[in-house]
Amino acid sequence: MVRLIADAERSAAQTMRIGKEDVPRANVLERFRELNRFHIEYIFDCLEESRPNIRNIRGYLLTALYRAPETIEGYYAAKIVYDEGGFYSRKAA
Repeated sequence: MVRLIADAERSAAQTMRIGKEDVPRANVLERFRELNRFHIEYIFDCLEESRPNIRNIRGYLLTALYRAPETIEGYYAAKIVYDEGGFYSRKAA
């Protein structure tokens, strides 16, 4: 993860491929500066739980790092609801 972020910092490209879109490199670097250890742990949690079939691990991780600040709260909120049985009680209602 650190190497991916460092590579992005050193890149001379004006844009970076995030998901299926080209994002200005400055925007990507700004988002990466928001990251902390909890974002990295979140990405590893997601990888461990879903075990996706990843063809381009570098691209997948760049996208995960970029999206982590906007998706982390929803992920853990849903996990808490699920772990507390909220998922089942709402589904049964």
